[in-house]
Amino acid sequence: ILTISVVHTRDAMHSDTLTRGRAFVAHVAEHHPEVTFRSIDPLLDSMRVSKSEAEIALLREAIHVTVDALETAMRVIEPGMNESAVDAVIDYTFRIGGGDGPGFGSIVGRGPNSTSYHYRANDRAMQGNDVVVMDVGAIVDDYTADVTRTVPVDGTFSAEQRAIYEIVLAAQQ
Repeated sequence: ILTISVVHTRDAMHSDTLTRGRAFVAHVAEHHPEVTFRSIDPLLDSMRVSKSEAEIALLREAIHVTVDALETAMRVIEPGMNESAVDAVIDYTFRIGGGDGPGFGSIVGRGPNSTSYHYRANDRAMQGNDVVVMDVGAIVDDYTADVTRTVPVDGTFSAEQRAIYEIVLAAQQ
């Protein structure tokens, strides 16, 4: 049986299909030990490496829409605002900017949620001394951007937040 990770599907945006998919394969393997499995993920990954000019144009458009949404979110974020409101602003900006919506479940996490890998609740109110992490990406004709930004909720990093931000920025550069 050939398998594919659900991270290659739009279903991954709506639920924890990765765990569900793995559980299904484990269940089949347990009940049918004669069956062998082979992932086609490497094949898909190799096909994704090269892009045509048209694909590159779609990726650039998705990135442009995503950057616009992040800039809009940065302008409206304020203490007391809920993470879900920021998520809604981002989604709205994706759609009015020419995108088809989010390409994956947006992550908007403040404070302790800003360090939680794949945090999706997006349901806490932001405080003035928090930073908020936004890991988002618009989808345009099935091509998705993926941009992560960390910003101070009240508009100014504390000295400690600035130092950490600069360390991460230096590592990326």
